Amino acid sequence: MVAYGDSCSNSRVHFTQPTTSRRRRLALYSPAIRRAFGKQGASRRTASSAGAPELLLFLPIVIIIVVGVVLFLLGFHRVEQPRIPSFEGIEDPQTTRAYDQISRWPQFRMLRLMIDRKLAGYNPAGTLADIGCGPGYLTTLIAQRHPHLQVLGLDTSDEMVKAAGLNAADLGLSSRVKFRRGDAANLPLPDGTLDFAVSTLSFHHWAHPMGNSSCST
Repeated sequence: MVAYGDSCSNSRVHFTQPTTSRRRRLALYSPAIRRAFGKQGASRRTASSAGAPELLLFLPIVIIIVVGVVLFLLGFHRVEQPRIPSFEGIEDPQTTRAYDQISRWPQFRMLRLMIDRKLAGYNPAGTLADIGCGPGYLTTLIAQRHPHLQVLGLDTSDEMVKAAGLNAADLGLSSRVKFRRGDAANLPLPDGTLDFAVSTLSFHHWAHPMGNSSCST
């Protein structure tokens, strides 16, 4: 028996037996009606819970920001390790040749050009020393770009001083650029000799870089 409100009389509902055609219509429409109600219910449930996954996506970002702010306010503990200087001079001929070849790479040439551009802003004049000159590429570049300067290259390695002299000779700068063996902590020059000094890629070879105050910049 199916309750089917087909007719009303005197405010009373009469339940009648549905006909065969009505049974067929109910059989056809009932699944569709159920599916429709099922979709509406699912959409309501989805709408009510859609915000939860989005909030979960932002939660890690919020945690990272909070942790970053806390660490910034508290400050990182700086780990200090004793400084271990490299050898102050490269005396092996094979190592010297390898260093000479590496110094010709484009990135090092760009570095030398940047240093020379910075130096030009000081309008250098007088005598300039390149301390820890290595194969002398920066020294010769400065001599080429500042012909009014007297340029001196110093290095603790005899092999490097020899290589730098050969490179300067190849450029025809032997008369203007001199190379000597010298230590930054004890320059082989009288006091008041230098007007400018440069040094690149050599601090890691100095035993006491903060104590070497003999050179003026």
